Amino acid sequence: MAKYSLELKAEIISKYNQGMATSIQLAREYNLNSRVIRSWIQTYRLQGKIRHSRNKRIFDTDFKLAVIDYYQTHEVTIAEVAARFDLLPGQVSHWRTLFKTGGIEALRPHQMGRKPKQMKSPKHPEKKPTSSELSENERLKAEITRLKKELYDARLDAAILKKAAALFWNSKHDGKR
Repeated sequence: MAKYSLELKAEIISKYNQGMATSIQLAREYNLNSRVIRSWIQTYRLQGKIRHSRNKRIFDTDFKLAVIDYYQTHEVTIAEVAARFDLLPGQVSHWRTLFKTGGIEALRPHQMGRKPKQMKSPKHPEKKPTSSELSENERLKAEITRLKKELYDARLDAAILKKAAALFWNSKHDGKR
């Protein structure tokens, strides 16, 4: 994947904002994809800054849910959501697909790679949890997951009702003017 300097991005965005060229003309001039240039421009408009090369970032489940919730409750494209949250559009799309297929659990971080081999020490035998403790922990985890899903659904319903009320209110009062 190509990396572009901040100076190049700033030059291209400046030319575009001054009306010197369109994104397609700039793409031809700099031999770049016009979609890349449009994403730089969109990010600059929404955030007021030019995005620089990034290191690997790790996102928690709440942040991923907030991004998905924003996408579902606002009438915006995935590219606009990605620009607003300083993400790649592919990340937003991937999280959305994971959430649709696996729910909140699919968005939780998980360990990558092969599990390490564990050496058992004869001096310190491991204490295994009893079946009642294990089942209680599993029951509580399932309850927390269920409640989080209920909360998410309730927030989504409230956002939909709020949007519908705003639309209904505007259409109801437009005819009385």
